[in-house]
Order: sequence, then structure tokens, then C-alpha cells
Amino acid sequence: MKRILIVMAVSMFAVHAMAQKHSADSTATVKPKKKGGFVLGDHANDHLLIQLGYSDFFHKQDSVATKAFGRSFNMYFMMAFNDVNDPRFSVAAGLGFGTDNYYLNKERIDLTNPTRGTFYSDTADNYRRSKLALAYLELPAELRYSTNPTNPNHAWKFAIGMKAGLLLNAHTKVKMIRDINGLTNYTTKVKDNHLFTPGRFVGTFRVGYGVLSLFGQTDISNFFKSGSGPTLRPWTLGITVSGL
Repeated sequence: MKRILIVMAVSMFAVHAMAQKHSADSTATVKPKKKGGFVLGDHANDHLLIQLGYSDFFHKQDSVATKAFGRSFNMYFMMAFNDVNDPRFSVAAGLGFGTDNYYLNKERIDLTNPTRGTFYSDTADNYRRSKLALAYLELPAELRYSTNPTNPNHAWKFAIGMKAGLLLNAHTKVKMIRDINGLTNYTTKVKDNHLFTPGRFVGTFRVGYGVLSLFGQTDISNFFKSGSGPTLRPWTLGITVSGL
């Protein structure tokens, strides 16, 4: 009789343990498998980009002579979408504007010529400053990688991308000390877009840590319309401040 009671007790304990295990298994949450794709990030990821850079041209032709301190300023607002499987990767796209200022060395460019923009100078002219400036409405896009996507202010960041731009304004501004005709201390400003390619495509990259990064870009499209000026390829190298 004693053996029977012992066997019954052990059996009841075993049944109770199995019931508890089955109950725990039935209430366990089964994690769904992640699917590939990109979703809007749930944390700040460089939504605002402000860039300051030095700009010049590759392969200057047609007596094009620039001087130091050509400047660019860009500002973009972008939305980032994180990779579902690996949030360190993201894609971002946005809208903004970019401006480029090229300072010419003792010469000017004639934008009023109906067919071709020509860079020219005269030894009798004495320039204080001669500038060619352009402004674009731009649509940037980037493929990004961050070593710490949940804390971007303490992460290494890398990005490659492209941007498309629509030319809004092109003008020259020349300050003369004295010109070939003896006129002194005056400024001329000419605004005319017709010689330049109305849209541009630019390759970009960024690398940095936290809110600061080094950026570079170069035009893929032509600076001037075909036959309207020398073959010039703008480039820019500078600093990006990113936040929000």
C-alpha cells in the first residue's frame, strides 16, 4: 500500500510539472521573423545638414583663373529610413539649397554674350574682387552607415549619395579699383542663367564622428550648356554640421 501511495504521489508531481511547462510554452511570445526593407527611424538621424566648403574647378580651361577662398554653403532637411534587419544602415532623402561662389583671379566672365561665356582680363584693369555665384534648389539622397544609430552624437558616420539641383540664379559681381577706361571705384552686377546647364547632378560623400563630418562633392553634369563655355567640373570639400 505504501508503495502504491509513493507511485501515485510521484505520478501526480510529474503530471503537475508537465502541465506547468505546457502552460508556460503556450503563453510564450514567439518573435516574428524580421522582413527586409526600410522604415522611418524612431530616433534622430541627421535630419538637418549644414555644410560649409571650399569650391573650385577640375581641369581649368579657356584661361579660367580662380583664386583661393571659393566658398559653398548648403543646407538640407532630410528624412532617414532605417534598415529593418540592421538599423546601422539607412537611406535618407530631402530638400534644400546650395550656393557656390567662385572668385576669379584678375579676370571676369561675360554672361551677356548670347552664345558663349568667355573668361577674359586686361592688364590695364585693376580688380578689387570678381565673383561668379550660383544658387540651386537641390534634392539630396544618401545611403548611410552609423556605428551607433541610437546615439548618433557618439557614432562614426559614413554616407555616399547623389543630389539633383535646379539652377535658380547665376550672377557675377565685379568690384573695380580702376578699369581700362580710367573709371575708378565702382561695382557691376550681372544676373543671367542662360549659359549654364539648368539642372545638375552631383556625387557626394561624408565621413565623420558625432555632429561633425568631412564632406566632398563633384558635379557629374556639365557646368555650362554644350558649346556655351569651357568644359569645367566643379568640386567642393568642406565640413558638415548635422543635428536633430
